[in-house]
Amino acid sequence: MAKRLFTLKEWEGAGCWYVACTDDLAHNSGAWYMPARAANMPLVDFILTLKNDYHADVHFHGDTNFVYYSFKEYKDAHRFLLDFNKKARQNKFMI
Repeated sequence: MAKRLFTLKEWEGAGCWYVACTDDLAHNSGAWYMPARAANMPLVDFILTLKNDYHADVHFHGDTNFVYYSFKEYKDAHRFLLDFNKKARQNKFMI
């Protein structure tokens, strides 16, 4: 499979909004940390940015070290999508 630019998508579900890359889920494109990698951000900074700048609800499951995030407001989800897609383009982050 040819490499392509990392691109986030947004969708609504269960009263909130989700944003992730769904292009190649078999190879981890949707992993929670991929936007941080695309933006060259440390994971702690990424989580703080999600919470403080985009008002995301961030959930951590300690048994599995799984993190997921969602947005109550579409405007926050969409702003996150636009900002991080821009960072992926600037850094030419391919998956």
